[in-house]
Amino acid sequence: MKVLVSNDLGKKFRETKSAPAFPKDDGRALANIWSMEAGDGKKELWCGVEPAALFHSDDLGNSWEMVPAISNHDHSRKWQPGNGGLCMHTIVRDGSRMHLGISTGGHYRSEVGVLRSDDSGQTWRSIAKGLPSDFGFPIVVHPHNPDVVYVVPLEPMTRTCPGGVPAVWRSENGGSSWKRLVKGLPKKDSYFTILRDAMTTDQCKSPALYFGTTTGQLWIGRDGGEEWSCLFDSLPPIHCVKTAMV
Repeated sequence: MKVLVSNDLGKKFRETKSAPAFPKDDGRALANIWSMEAGDGKKELWCGVEPAALFHSDDLGNSWEMVPAISNHDHSRKWQPGNGGLCMHTIVRDGSRMHLGISTGGHYRSEVGVLRSDDSGQTWRSIAKGLPSDFGFPIVVHPHNPDVVYVVPLEPMTRTCPGGVPAVWRSENGGSSWKRLVKGLPKKDSYFTILRDAMTTDQCKSPALYFGTTTGQLWIGRDGGEEWSCLFDSLPPIHCVKTAMV
């Protein structure tokens, strides 16, 4: 596995001196790199991998250390792969506050799901209490307020919205409690699947949310998801949604 870096906006790339790797006596071997996130320092990086573990670098990826609090979680050896593998697919960071999304299957899924750290990864806790399911792909944090978090819970067996009723859930206190946002979304018989990178926000003062579905619908939730409308309904399957201010 290689990590490449560019200092000229992608014109040229060079390989870093190392890539994330488990210790020789760990028993796990790196299968894939799923997510990377910049830290506060100019040379700081965070990396989520498969099998699910978190790595940290403070020299632009030339050396890596495993973050033991999550990589050696009490249940990590019992996590089972989901359909996409046992992967740490999402890292969302704001200062020392971090949120992780981990894809697992089987009995121990309830021990992970959506996790939060307030001390730069030293300790972690689940913030799934109050949600209809602790399984789901996307997690988005408000661009100006790290206490505001959005998730889309899904049924683990079908990867669709619980009960066929789509909903985005918002927490305004870092995951201690959740509110269901459904105004404008279908009220029944809509079995959306929203993939890991298919939800985002814009950077407006009162940001809107956007998500795309595998059935080709692109939705916007104005005023932080208070009211939803469908922008397009006949696109190909949507795997990634990004926004830009123009």
